[in-house]
Amino acid sequence: MPVSCAAYGCTSRFNKENSPTLTFHKFPKDGELLEKWLHNVRRENFTPSKHTRLCSKHFKEEDFDRTSLSCVRLRSGAVPCIFEAFPEHLRPKVDKRRKPPLKRDVSEDQCQDDSSDDEHLLTNSNCPTETECVTRENNTQIKKLVKVESQLATIEKKIRVLQQSNRRLKMRNSALKSVVTELQKKGVS
Repeated sequence: MPVSCAAYGCTSRFNKENSPTLTFHKFPKDGELLEKWLHNVRRENFTPSKHTRLCSKHFKEEDFDRTSLSCVRLRSGAVPCIFEAFPEHLRPKVDKRRKPPLKRDVSEDQCQDDSSDDEHLLTNSNCPTETECVTRENNTQIKKLVKVESQLATIEKKIRVLQQSNRRLKMRNSALKSVVTELQKKGVS
């Protein structure tokens, strides 16, 4: 039975060329989670069967559990939210207004080490110490580093899977070449 995506306007189907990158996922059995999925799919009078699937294009990257090299699973509670083929009136409204700037108690000038303002820095209780300024910068850098490391781990896993696939194809290719040479030796064309 061919596997295709049940989302509106999605033409994704399973085939061997896209199998490493595109995965298909069953609708959940949990009633509350199923309701969320059905609400986001937005198809009238739609009841998924046990064979109905949604493709990985409709989920965020953080919804996937890629700890296994051979199997990609959805994390528990994952809900599809990316539907690019929806008509404009069915797409979720995105507030494009800019958020107001964060209010800060301390300007960056006050965190500078300036010998003329030493008394001001000692008496101003709102100004953090130089250590606190450095700690804030380190925390943001650590968050960025953790994010990059997780992306790197995901990419490394994809590379290992593709290398394994490449090795298998090379082995199959060499086996076929040996069969062809044997047939040529026997005179079969």
